[in-house]
Amino acid sequence: MTLIELVVAIGIFLILAVMIFKATPNLYGSFTKAQCISNMRSLHSAFAAYISEKNHWPPVPTDLSSNDTLYDNYWIGIMRPYTQSEKVWQCPVLAKGHLKNASGDELKVHYLPTEFDATPNGPYRWPRQPWLIEIASAHGQGPLILFPDGSVQALGQLLKNN
Repeated sequence: MTLIELVVAIGIFLILAVMIFKATPNLYGSFTKAQCISNMRSLHSAFAAYISEKNHWPPVPTDLSSNDTLYDNYWIGIMRPYTQSEKVWQCPVLAKGHLKNASGDELKVHYLPTEFDATPNGPYRWPRQPWLIEIASAHGQGPLILFPDGSVQALGQLLKNN
């Protein structure tokens, strides 16, 4: 191998390395967003199973509104028979930030459920009524929103389309 061939090979290698390093943050962002969407869809399946079994959305006790930790524990507990893990309630990006609630406890629920009344199959009445919304814009374009059909959209994308 001549010196010119060696320089060309190193140059090509460096160009490829730069391209890979520039693409890596985008790949990580896409991966975490896909994982977050997967968590929300798993929760959709859990809530759909609950509704199928009980014929209504899980009721929310009124005394939970002032205590974030009790609120988180309530949702995790009532949906535990329908989920495989508590981690399904957490966005991978937000979990890295170790977000705290007003009490100083780490947040366990990153997707806030909508509250519905006890009307049979009430959560299915409006196709664009959110079931869950992410607590922050962790992936760009606003928080992710879960709909009754299991679709997930970012708020910014939803507003742009309407």
